[in-house]
Amino acid sequence: MAPPPDNVYFPPLGGLLEGETALLSWKLIASALVDTAGDRLTSAAVTEFLKDPFVLELLKNPATTFAPSTAQSAAALETRTAAIHVTPSSTDKYDLKTIQADARWLSKTAAINEVAALRIVVVELQSRPHTFLASPLSSQDATNVRKAASGSSSSSLPAAETTVDADVLWTEFNTDQSRQRRLLATYLSERRALAKSTDHFTSLILHSAPVFPNADTTALPAVNAAIETLRSEIVKGSLGQAPGADLDGRAFLKSIPTYVAELRGCMQRAGAGIQESLKCAGSVVTEELAHDWVQTALAEAVHFLSVIFLVLQACGRTFLSPAVTAEWFSFVGEYGFLDGITPGFEAMAELILPLKTLVCVNSLILLNLNRAIGYLDHDLELEGDEEPYINDTDVLDTIHGAIVSAAEGGLATASPVFLSWSLILHRMDVSFQERTERRDLAQNQRAQDGFELDNQPFHIHQSLQPRGRRSSVGSIVSLEPARYDGFLNEQILPHAAEGEPLVPRLAMAATDQCQVYDVVIAMANCAGGGADAAFRPGLGPRIRLVFLELLTASFPIVGYQADPLSALLSVLSGGHETWDLPDDDETVARAVLKDSRLLQFYVQNSLNRFPYEFTPFVSISRLLAACTSTPGLSDIVVESLLQTPSLTFTLPPGFEGYAMIDDVDHATATMQLTEDIPLFPTGASRKRLAYYNEKQVAVIPAGSYGRFMIDGSGIVNIDYEHSTIALLGKRLDANLSDDMYEPVLGFLQQSEVAEAIRLLAALVRSEVRKASKNGQPADSARASEAGLAIVQEASRDLEQAKDIVSVICDTLDNLIQDGPAETDESRMAVLAVCVDFLLAILPLCPGRVWSYMARCQLLNTESSAGRLCILTGASDVVSERFNFLNVSIRFLSGLVQNAMNSAVQRKVATKPNGRSNQHKSNDDSIWLGTSDKTLTQVSLSIAQTVVDVYENTSTWKFASEVQRASLVSGAIGILQDIVVNASSLESPTEQESLVACFEPAAQFIIKSFLSSSSSSLRFQPLLTSLLLGLELPQSTLYPQRYKLAVDRVVAALELSAALLKVTNHVDTTGKAPELETQIFQIASLPARLCALSDSTLRPALDLLTDLIVTAAARASEPPSLLGYLGPQISRSFLGVLLAMDKPFKRPTEAARIWKFFSTILRHRQQWMANCLLTGKTPREALQTDGKVTKLSSDSALAKAKEALKSIATLPHVESLAMLDFFAAAQNYWPWTIFAIRGDNDYLDSMRAYVRDLQPAATTAKTDAVAACNEARIAAYIAESFAMQLYHMRQMGTEEVFARDVVQDIDYYIRDGVAVGGYNASLHANFQRNFGNRYTGCSLDQFKRSMLQRRDLGPQFYYALDLADRMLSFDAAWTGSKGFQKEMQTANVNLSLVDAQIALFHAWEVLLLELSVCLLPKNRRLPVVMLQLAEQCLAANQNRQGPELIFVKIAQSRANLALLLLQRLAEYALLPKDVSQLLLTVWTSIHSVENPWSVERTPYFRTLLRILYIVLRGSRRGQAESGSGAVAGAGANALIGSVEGDGTAAAAAGKAPATQGGTVSEDGAMVVSTTQTVLNVLDRVVAHGFRALVTIVHDEETESRPEDLALLTAVLQACLSTPGMSDCQSQVLNIMASHDVLHVATSLFSWSDKLLVDDRDPVYGELSLLFLLELSALPVVAEQLACDGFLSHLTSAGLAAHMRRPGVSPFSDVAAAQRCYSIWAKAVLPLLLNILIALGTSIAPEIAYVLNQFPTLLETSVQRLEAPGLSRTSAATLRDTTSKSAKGGGGDAPLTLLSVNEVHSLALLTRVLEVLRVNHARDIAPVAWDGALVLESVDFWLSRPRLLRERLVPLGAREGEWRSAEAQHFKGLAENRLEEKVLQLMGVVKIILSDDETE
Repeated sequence: MAPPPDNVYFPPLGGLLEGETALLSWKLIASALVDTAGDRLTSAAVTEFLKDPFVLELLKNPATTFAPSTAQSAAALETRTAAIHVTPSSTDKYDLKTIQADARWLSKTAAINEVAALRIVVVELQSRPHTFLASPLSSQDATNVRKAASGSSSSSLPAAETTVDADVLWTEFNTDQSRQRRLLATYLSERRALAKSTDHFTSLILHSAPVFPNADTTALPAVNAAIETLRSEIVKGSLGQAPGADLDGRAFLKSIPTYVAELRGCMQRAGAGIQESLKCAGSVVTEELAHDWVQTALAEAVHFLSVIFLVLQACGRTFLSPAVTAEWFSFVGEYGFLDGITPGFEAMAELILPLKTLVCVNSLILLNLNRAIGYLDHDLELEGDEEPYINDTDVLDTIHGAIVSAAEGGLATASPVFLSWSLILHRMDVSFQERTERRDLAQNQRAQDGFELDNQPFHIHQSLQPRGRRSSVGSIVSLEPARYDGFLNEQILPHAAEGEPLVPRLAMAATDQCQVYDVVIAMANCAGGGADAAFRPGLGPRIRLVFLELLTASFPIVGYQADPLSALLSVLSGGHETWDLPDDDETVARAVLKDSRLLQFYVQNSLNRFPYEFTPFVSISRLLAACTSTPGLSDIVVESLLQTPSLTFTLPPGFEGYAMIDDVDHATATMQLTEDIPLFPTGASRKRLAYYNEKQVAVIPAGSYGRFMIDGSGIVNIDYEHSTIALLGKRLDANLSDDMYEPVLGFLQQSEVAEAIRLLAALVRSEVRKASKNGQPADSARASEAGLAIVQEASRDLEQAKDIVSVICDTLDNLIQDGPAETDESRMAVLAVCVDFLLAILPLCPGRVWSYMARCQLLNTESSAGRLCILTGASDVVSERFNFLNVSIRFLSGLVQNAMNSAVQRKVATKPNGRSNQHKSNDDSIWLGTSDKTLTQVSLSIAQTVVDVYENTSTWKFASEVQRASLVSGAIGILQDIVVNASSLESPTEQESLVACFEPAAQFIIKSFLSSSSSSLRFQPLLTSLLLGLELPQSTLYPQRYKLAVDRVVAALELSAALLKVTNHVDTTGKAPELETQIFQIASLPARLCALSDSTLRPALDLLTDLIVTAAARASEPPSLLGYLGPQISRSFLGVLLAMDKPFKRPTEAARIWKFFSTILRHRQQWMANCLLTGKTPREALQTDGKVTKLSSDSALAKAKEALKSIATLPHVESLAMLDFFAAAQNYWPWTIFAIRGDNDYLDSMRAYVRDLQPAATTAKTDAVAACNEARIAAYIAESFAMQLYHMRQMGTEEVFARDVVQDIDYYIRDGVAVGGYNASLHANFQRNFGNRYTGCSLDQFKRSMLQRRDLGPQFYYALDLADRMLSFDAAWTGSKGFQKEMQTANVNLSLVDAQIALFHAWEVLLLELSVCLLPKNRRLPVVMLQLAEQCLAANQNRQGPELIFVKIAQSRANLALLLLQRLAEYALLPKDVSQLLLTVWTSIHSVENPWSVERTPYFRTLLRILYIVLRGSRRGQAESGSGAVAGAGANALIGSVEGDGTAAAAAGKAPATQGGTVSEDGAMVVSTTQTVLNVLDRVVAHGFRALVTIVHDEETESRPEDLALLTAVLQACLSTPGMSDCQSQVLNIMASHDVLHVATSLFSWSDKLLVDDRDPVYGELSLLFLLELSALPVVAEQLACDGFLSHLTSAGLAAHMRRPGVSPFSDVAAAQRCYSIWAKAVLPLLLNILIALGTSIAPEIAYVLNQFPTLLETSVQRLEAPGLSRTSAATLRDTTSKSAKGGGGDAPLTLLSVNEVHSLALLTRVLEVLRVNHARDIAPVAWDGALVLESVDFWLSRPRLLRERLVPLGAREGEWRSAEAQHFKGLAENRLEEKVLQLMGVVKIILSDDETE
C-alpha cells in the first residue's frame, strides 16, 4: 500500500518561502496541544494537520520522522527544490542554493533523511525573527536597561551583562556557522516537540479533551465541541473505530515495542553525547548544544515513557500481553531502571526524577499487583483471551532477573517494584505450599475413595459422577502444579534453602535499604500539582493512582506505620498546599473513598487513634474532602466528622471511674465508664465563673463502653459519638484560654493547631464547592449556607460571645505579636493557616473579615509598619515563611477582588425575587456594620503593605526562583488590580463611584511608581521580571513552574501598561513621567517577549501600544520606538508580528497586531511607521533611491492589501482592525495610496462586499453584533474609497472608479444617514428597571471608563464583565430574561449606534467626494444626493435618542443636507418643483423647540441656510446684478414707467429691485408652496427677527450679527419666490403682527450703541438690509414712509457718523468702513425702493435725505474718477489732462461696491430729475455730478486693462469672483468680478447718457 501524501505535513516549498503559507513545526503543534485556551488547538491548520493520515502515521511511529537518508529521500530533496516548484528569489528573502546546501549538511550531520532536514531548514528560516529576538542583549540594550534601573549594577539584573555591539550580533547571527548551529538547535527542538506532541496526542485520544482554564467562557462550549469532533475524526482515522469517553488502550499495545525501541535509542544518544553522535558537526558543536543534545534525548524518553504509561493504564486492570511485559522488563533490566542516570547540568537534573517515576509506575502497572495476588489466590476469573505473565516462565525469569539485579544494586528507583514483586513472590510461595499440602491430602483421600468405590454397585457409581461444570476448587486439576512452579523451584526456593529467603530480602531491600516510602513520596510530589510537579495536571493524578495499589497490597504485611501513612498523604495531596488544591482534581481522593480496603487500612485505623494521634486522621480527612463532585462519596468525610463514633485519649491521672467488663453484647469492649468525663473541665480559679456562664459541652457520659489500646498505658478508646468539627473548635478555643481549661485531651501543639485550622478551611471550601457547581446565584446562596454551616458547627460548643472566626482571629493576633526570632516554623505554619481560613470564609462573611483587618496589625498603616513584612523580615525566606507570605498575598488579593465583587451588594438591598427571597436576609447581613470607609482604609493598607513586599522581593533570598516568581506575580497582580479597578468605571458626577474605595490606594501606587524619588526602586522588580522573561524555561515538562514564570512576566507587563494608562491623569508638570522614560529605555524587552511565548505576546504588545499612545498624548514629538529598539530588533520584531499569527490564524490575535500597527501610524512614530509600511528599516531604505514604486511583500501594507482581496471571507474582528490600519495608512501617509496602485482587485472586493450587505435592521434581527461590525466595516470602506477618489482626482483618473462606486452604494443610501439603530424603549426600560431593582445604584455607574478598551459588541459601553462580578449575587441578574442579558443587548445596541455614526461620517465624506468627481455629468448621483438630503432632514425630525449622542449627529446630518443642496444648486440640479423638499425643510424647522437658545442655535442656523438654498432653487430665470439695482435694460423700463404716470408701483411689483436682482416667473407656484413661504415669513423670519433683536439688546448674551444676516437672506429668498408678488398684503400683515418694521428701525437707532468687535456698528447695516428686502414690496415701502422712516434715518446717531469725513471702504477705522457699507448697500437701495413705490409724493424727502450726506455724494464721484480728471468740477477737467499723464489723476483703487454706489445714485438722481420736471419747486436738486461720473465711466470702459489693475475685491465672496471665470463678457473681462463691474458701468452709462440726451 502506498504511503499517504505529505502535502499537509510539508506543503510545497515555494509557498512556504514566499510567505504565502506557514509550516506547522512540531514545536507549534506541541504548543497547540498544551494550549490552555483551546483556540490554537481548534484552529483550522492544526485540526487539518492532526487529522492528516501521513501525520497520524508519524505519531504512531515517531522514529520514521527522522529516519536515515535513502536514495528516495535524496531524490525527493531535488524534486522539492526544483525550479518548477520554487522560483529562485531575486531578493534577500531566501537563497535556494543555501537552503539546499543546509538541508544536505543537516542530513549528513544528524543522520536523518533529506526531506526531514529540508523541513527543519524551513522551520529555522520561518522562525528566524523569533530566534534573533531570543538572542542575548546587545551592549546598547544593556546600557538602556541599566539607565532604566538608574545605574543598578548589572550583577543584580539578569541577562544585562553584555558588551557585544548590536551590529556585531547581527553580523554573527547571519554567519554560516551560526546558521548551522541554529539548524542543529532546531533539529533538537523538533525532536523534543515531536515526543511531546506524541504524548499529548495519545492523551487526547485515550482520555478525551483536556481542560481549557483560560478559554473565553462564551467560546468554551464551541471549543469543547470542536475538540470532541477532532478527537472523533482522529480516532476514526487512526483506529477505525468510534470514540468513547475512554478508549481501550489494547488497540495501542502493538505500538509499545516501538516506543521501547525509541527509549533504547534515547538512552544510547544520551550516553554517547553529541560529539560521538554527530561526528561530522565539527566546530559547530558548542557546550550549549552538547547539553541540549542530552536534554533532548532524556526529554524524548520522558514523553515516550508517558505514552507507554497512558496506553498501559488505558488497558484497564487486566493482565497485559506477556510479550509486552517481557519487552519492558528486558529494557529496564538492561538500563537498571534508569536509576544510574546522574545529573550533569541543571536542565538534565530536572528530567531524572520524571524518568524514574514513569519507569517505576509502568513497571508497577505491568506487574499488576492486585490482580496478580487475586489470581494467585484464585479470587478472580480471567477475561476472554487474557494471558497472565505469571504463567510464562520466560517472562517471569526476565522480570525476576531485572528486579533482583536492581535490588542487589540498591537502585532506589525500583524499590516500589521490589516491594510489589516481593508481595507477588510471597503469594506464589504461599500458593505453592498450599497446593503441595492440599495435593498430598487430596491424593490420599482419592486413593481411599477409590478403594471404597470399587466395592459399590455400578448405578451408585454412576450417580456420583458430576453434572454440569465441576468446581475447580479443591479439584485434582487445581491441585496440579502451576506454570510458575518451575520458576519457583529454579529462582526462589533454592535461595530459601541457602539461608535467608529471597522474598523477605527483596522486601527489606525496598523498605530499609532503599526507603521505598520516601521514594513514593518524592515520585508522588513529582506527579503532583505543586510548583515542582513535572507532569501536566491530567497525567499526574493517574500516576499517583498506581501507588495506591502498592499501599493497599503492602498493608497486610507492613501494617499501619508512619512511613506508609506519610506516603498516602503525599499521594493524596500531590505536593499541593491547603490553599492550592485544584478544584477539579478529585481523582485520587475519589479512588480512596471507593476502595473499602484503603478506608479500612488507613482511614479507619487513623480514626481509631484520633485524637490521641491527632495529625493522621485530620490530614486524611482534609485531603479526602477534596472529593466534592461524585454522588455518594462527596458527603462521606463531613458525615464522619459530624458523627465520629469514638475518641482515643489518655485517661486523666488518678481517674478510676470505670469498670472492666466481659459483655457478650459488646465483644470489642473491655471497660465501661462509671463516671462522666468532661473533656474540658474548668480550672480551679474559674470554676465559679464557668458554673454561671458556660454550658456543659463535650462530656463523655457514664456507661460508655471502651477499650484500653495498650494494657496498663491508660490510653483508651471510648465509644462516644460526637462532632469532630465542634470538638476542634472547642480545642482551638481552649488553646487560647489555657488558664481557664484543663482539657482531658490536652492542649494542641502548634503543628496540631495548624492541622485543625487547615481542616476547617478545607471543609468550608469543599462544602461551598459542592453546593455551587452551576455557578447560579441560587447555588451561590446555598453554597454560602453550606460553608457557614461548617463555621456554625465549629462554633457550636463555644461560649455565647464567641465563634470559630473570632477564635482563629484571636489566635492570629496572639502570634503576630512575636518578632521574627520568636516565630519558628510551627508558628509560621499556624499564621499561614489562620490567614488561609480568613480567605476561605471571606465570601461567606466578608463583613467580619474586613472589620477584623481594619484593626489587625498585619498590614501597614499611616502610623506604623505592618507585621507581615516584620515577621518575614529575615533575608532568608525559609519554607514556612514563604508559605505565610504566599497565602498572605493570596488573601490580600482575595480582599481586593471581594471589595470589587461586592461593590453593589454593599450599597443596595435587593428586593426578594422568587426563590432568592430566602437568601435575602443572609445577603444583607454579611456586610452589616462594614462601612465604605473601612474598605477604603484597608485597601490603602493593602496597597502600602504589598508595595513593601514587592520591594523586598528583590533582596529576600528564596529556596528557589519559583518561589520568588510566585510571590512577585502575586504582589504585582494586587497592585494592578487596584489600579485597574479604580480606573475601570467612569465617575458619575451625581453619585459616588462604585470603585471609590480603591481610589486612595490607587493614588498611592501610582505616585509610588511615578515619583522621581522612588521610581527606580519600584521599577527594579518589574525590570527584573521582564529580564527573567527572556530566560523562560524551555523544558517540555514542569508546566506549573513554567506557568509561574510566565505569570510573573505577564503581571509585570500588565502593571506597567496599567500605570502608563493613568499617567496622563497625573500632574507631572508637562514632563514625561519617569516610568514612561524607563519603559522606552527597556522597549526591546517587551518587543523580545512578543516572540518568546504566546502567553506574553498579548500583554507585551498591549504595553507597547499604551506606551506609544501615552507618549503621543504628552509630547508633539514623542520618543522614537524604533530608535530605542534599534534596526535589527525592529526588523525581527515586525517580522514576528507580520506573520499575523500564522499558521493558527486566530482572528483575535491578528486583530490585536493590526491595532498595534494602527497605533504606530496614528501616533507620530514616523520611523517605525515607514519601516512597517515599506518593509525596510531606515538604513535599508537609504540604500535605495527613496521612491516607493512597488510595495515589498513583507510590508504590512502589502499584506493588508492582499488580505482585503478576500474581505468577504475574513472574520469581522480581523476585518475591522485591518481596515482601520488601511485607513490610517492612507490618511496619515498619503504616498501609500500611490504605492498600492496597479492591482485594484482589493477595491473590487470591497465594492462587492458593500454591494452584498443586507440592511442593518434585517441583519440585527438574527445577529446584532454582525450588524454592528458590518456597519463599521462599511464605514472604513467608505473612508478608503473617499481617499482613493481624492488622490485619483489629483491625477485626473477618478471618473471610472467613481462611476463604479456609485453603482454599489445601495447599503449607504439605505443606512448611511439614518443612524436608526438606537432602541429608545430598550434603554428607557432597562434604566428604569435596573434602578428599581438595585435601589441606590444607577446604570450610569457601570459606564466603562475611557481608559479601558472599547470594542464593538457585548462589552462596548457598560462594563458587563465588571457587572457580572458585582451583580452575580442576585438571581435577577442571570437567566435568559435577567439584567445581564439586557445589559448585553444594550451594549450591542449602542455598538450599532456607534458603528452607524461612524458610517454616517464616512459616507458623508465619500458622498461629497463623489459629487466633486461626477457632477454635473452623472445622472444617478443628483437623484441620490437629493434623496439623501431629504433623508437627513426627515431623520432629524424623528424622535432621537439621548442628547449626548444625537445632538451632534443631528447637526452633522443638517450640515450634510446643506452641502448636498449647495452642490446641486451650484450645478442647477435642484428639481423644478421643490414644493415637497420645501415642505420637508419647513417641517424640520418647525420641529425645533426654542431655536435661538445657545444649544440649538447652530442646528437652527444650518436649517435656515438649507431653507435659503431651497427657496432660491424655486426661482427661475433670475439674473445676478449688484445690490439694490435693476440690471441692464431694465433701467430704461423703470425710468419709462416713472415718466409715464409718476409712479413705479406696477413696475416695482413685477420687478422688485433687490439685492439679488430681478426674477421672471416661469409659472405660478402651487398654493401649498405659497402658504409654506408665508409660514416661513411668519414663524421664522418675523418671529425670529424680533427674538434676535431682543437677544441683541441683552448685554449678557453674545452678539448674533450672522443670524440677522441669515434671516435677511431667507427673507430675500422668500420674497423672490414666484407668486409672492400677489401676497404683499399678507406679508405686510405678518410683519405688522410682529411689529417688525418698528423693531428694525429701533435697532438701527440703537446701532451706534450696540457695537461688536472693534466698535463695529454692524447692527445698523443689518437692520437696514432687512428693511431693504421688505421695501421691495411697495406696500411695505409705503408703510415705512408712513411710519416716518426717513426722519428716523437722518436723526439716528449712526447718521451723524456717516456725515463725517473719512467714511470709505478703505478706512483704517472699522466704524467708518461700516458706515460706508451702510450707505452704499442699504441706504441708497432703500431710498430707491421707497422712491419707486411712492413716486412724486416722497421725492422731496428723498432729495432732502440725499443732500444730508454731501460728503458721501462728493466722494462717490471722486472714487470713480479716471486718472488725471479734476475731483472738483467738470470745468477744470480739460485743463488738467496733462496732469493725468504725470500721475496727478485718481490713483485710488476701484471696488464693486463703489460702482454699485454710483449705480444707485445714478438711478436716484435720474428719477428725481424726471420728477423735478413737473415739481421743481418741491424737489430740491441733488448735489451730485453725474456728468463727471459719466466721463469717468467712459474712461474705464475704454481701458479694461487699467480697470483690471485698479479693481480690488472686498471680502471673501468678491475674492472668489475674482478667481472665477467670466460668464458673459469673456472677451472683455477675465473674471466674474471684472465682469460685474463692467455690467454695472454699462448700466450707469445708459442711465446717465439718457440724462445727457435730455
